[in-house]
Amino acid sequence: MIVKYTKLDDNNSSLTLGKNYIVISISIRPDEKQPLITIRRNDDGTPCVFSLALFDVTDSQIPQNWEWYELNSGFKGYYRLQPIEFHGNFWHDYHDGHEKADELFEKVYSLLNDRAIINGYQV
Repeated sequence: MIVKYTKLDDNNSSLTLGKNYIVISISIRPDEKQPLITIRRNDDGTPCVFSLALFDVTDSQIPQNWEWYELNSGFKGYYRLQPIEFHGNFWHDYHDGHEKADELFEKVYSLLNDRAIINGYQV
């Protein structure tokens, strides 16, 4: 899935207006009006969560290896659509700085980037 940042928000200085971004995950929470997406910010490539309301979807295709997961977060009905490689404790390990999680993230992101390029998107 590819989105274009189209709605300027003062809190998102790490994004470029009009730029396409690769979506890394999509989350739906019952307390949010819009789905949340994870993309990499410009300055350091860190995956960050933003409201989908700030973007236009330019490619809605979801890769075949993505699955829905219900998260145990204290919110009933909190779901995430993401690559199967990111299931379980992946995000905890990634944010804790585990080298294997970082390597896996870069591998999956590289595949998503290759797919975007093949489909004609400059990201």
